[in-house]
Parts: sequence; C-alpha cells; structure tokens
Amino acid sequence: MDVVVVMRLSGIRVIRGLVLALLGAGIMAGAHRVLALAGTLNRPSVALPESLGPGWRTQLMKVLEAPDAKFLGGQFINAVTTLRYGGDTGALNQFLAGLAECPEVQIRVQLVRDLDSEWVLQHNGWSDGREFLLRVALDSGRIRLEDVQWPVIRGSRP
Repeated sequence: MDVVVVMRLSGIRVIRGLVLALLGAGIMAGAHRVLALAGTLNRPSVALPESLGPGWRTQLMKVLEAPDAKFLGGQFINAVTTLRYGGDTGALNQFLAGLAECPEVQIRVQLVRDLDSEWVLQHNGWSDGREFLLRVALDSGRIRLEDVQWPVIRGSRP
C-alpha cells in the first residue's frame, strides 16, 4: 500500500514537472515575438501625447493637411511616423511657416540626397511630441534651397 501511494505522488510530481516545463517552453517561445502595430497612411497623422491637448493637435493637423503641401503617403510603426510630401519651394515655405506657428515645436532639418519625395517629416510620439525631423531633398528639381525661408523656431530647448 505504501508503495502505491509513493508511486502516485511520484506520478503527480512528474506530470506537474512536465506541465511546468511545457509552460516554460511556451513562454520562452513567445518571448521572441515582438508585438507592434504598423501600417500605411493615406492621410497625414502622427501620434501625440495627450499632454499637448486638442488645440495643439488641431493646429498641427492644419499644417500637415495643407493643400499646397501634397501628401504622398506615409508609414507608421507604433508611435513612429514618416510622412512624405511633394511640392515646390513655396509649398515648403508655407509648411515650415505653419510648423513654426505651433507652440514650442522643435524641428531638426537634414538636407539629404535620394529621397523619394521633396521632403519627409518624421516624428516619434514616444519622445517629446513637439519634436520633428524634416528631411529635405537636395536633388529635388522642385525645391530651390537658396529660396527656402527657414523660420526661426523657438522650442523649449536652446
């Protein structure tokens, strides 16, 4: 009788150990997956923290949706967004002036070659929502860099 009880306890321990091992293997297999949301944008949009308020977002969206700056498409991965635009120097100047009107906006500008559009606006909603990277095509036939009116943008940082 004592032997049967020991065998039952041993069987439970073996099954429990096996279940824990399988559960652990399942958790480890799932740990290698990265959950993310990504997609294509057919209209301008960026992820903004709620702390900026609806007025700030409305003002920014007026700039991003301005008719002179032709929105060519965009992509997002979680809160990181890339928006591509087409237009001439005048459209870029209006775009820059509109961004400069957004309170405490911070823009870094890169002049680059081989863009597939006249300019690209990049934004990371996980960082300070007021920070943007504007990449302008050096080799665009529609943007004359000597005629771009770079506004003074006063952000919260020097």
